[in-house]
Amino acid sequence: MLGIPLNRCYTVVMDISQWYRETVQDDSINAAAARAGIQQTTLNRQVRSGKFTAETVVALARGYRVDIIEALVTLGLFTYRDLRLPSLKATLADATDQDIVDEVARRIARTSETHEALDEPITLGEKYSAHLSPVPDTPDLHLAAAPEHDERESD
Repeated sequence: MLGIPLNRCYTVVMDISQWYRETVQDDSINAAAARAGIQQTTLNRQVRSGKFTAETVVALARGYRVDIIEALVTLGLFTYRDLRLPSLKATLADATDQDIVDEVARRIARTSETHEALDEPITLGEKYSAHLSPVPDTPDLHLAAAPEHDERESD
């Protein structure tokens, strides 16, 4: 995955200015900007203010070949815990139809093991609030075949 042990808790023990100093070490602002491929004036302004943009931090991390994720966590853009929590919508969007069918089947099987009845309607939520009506049991329903269509009559 990302090469980060995500099962551990991390505490950020440095601020972004300290990260910058440890990353560039003795390099001047000009040298660091050149190595990161960013404008010297931009880097100088951010170093003086102690407020770095994510773009600058990523450029520096790439230029100095240090862990970009660690840099962005130090910046406070996200936490290591955030990396462990995939978006449900993203996960579902990546799932194949077969993955979804398998998961529904697994849940139905689990429900039948706990003897919970599946006799209540499933709520679709506000986004999909379609009007659904129960279909009556009609064992004697006969479906008539549609009359054949004569293509000559459709002029």
